[in-house]
Amino acid sequence: VSDLILVVENVPLPPYAPMRAAGCLVDRHAEEAADTIESWMARPDLPALAELVAQAFDTMPAGLALRFAAAGLAGPHRAVVEPFVKASTHPEVRALVEPAP
Repeated sequence: VSDLILVVENVPLPPYAPMRAAGCLVDRHAEEAADTIESWMARPDLPALAELVAQAFDTMPAGLALRFAAAGLAGPHRAVVEPFVKASTHPEVRALVEPAP
C-alpha cells in the first residue's frame, strides 16, 4: 500500500501509472489507505482522483463510500462527486444530498 501511495504522489509519467496505482488502492486497499484516499477528495489539484474514487462508491463498503462521499461533497470537487452520490446504490450515501422527508 505504501508503494502504491508513493507512485500516486510522486510518479508523474507515464500519466497512467499514478491512476492505475490509485485505482488499485481504491479497489483493493481502500480500508488500509482510507486516510490517503479521503485526502484526495479535499485536494484541489486532484480532480481526476476524486472522480476515480466517486466512480467506485458502489463497489466499496457503505461506510467507506459514505466517508469518501462526505469528504468529496465538502471539498473542491463537489460538482464532480455529487452526481455519483445521487446515483449511489448505498442509501446512506444518497442521503447526503437527498432532502429529508
